[in-house]
Amino acid sequence: MSEAQDIEVTALRRVLARRVENETLRAVARQIGMSPTGLQKFLAGGTPYSATRRRLERWFVRESAQYHAVTTPESARAALAVLTHDLSSRERAALVKRILAVVEDYYIALGETPPSWIRTIKRSP
Repeated sequence: MSEAQDIEVTALRRVLARRVENETLRAVARQIGMSPTGLQKFLAGGTPYSATRRRLERWFVRESAQYHAVTTPESARAALAVLTHDLSSRERAALVKRILAVVEDYYIALGETPPSWIRTIKRSP
């Protein structure tokens, strides 16, 4: 899974900006485990360090699981990024492909339609 296939930065910024509007920058930064200044820089367009990126992705996965009844492509990408973060880009891509195939095959074996987020992620560059 390449950086482009991880949760899209614009989607993450959008979710964080909404959260900061409803809470405080300091409170949201504390939930993520980063400094308010770091969060402010990220929201302004800065690129986070890889460790901070992982914290942001983990936060997004927790938030998605808690507040959304439906898995979105963004939340699925974030979950996959959290699960595979310690692998090389090539290994991540291979593992994500296998995970998606297993999940899709399982739905099909149950006679269910696989979730649309699987197709969306598979089509991503």
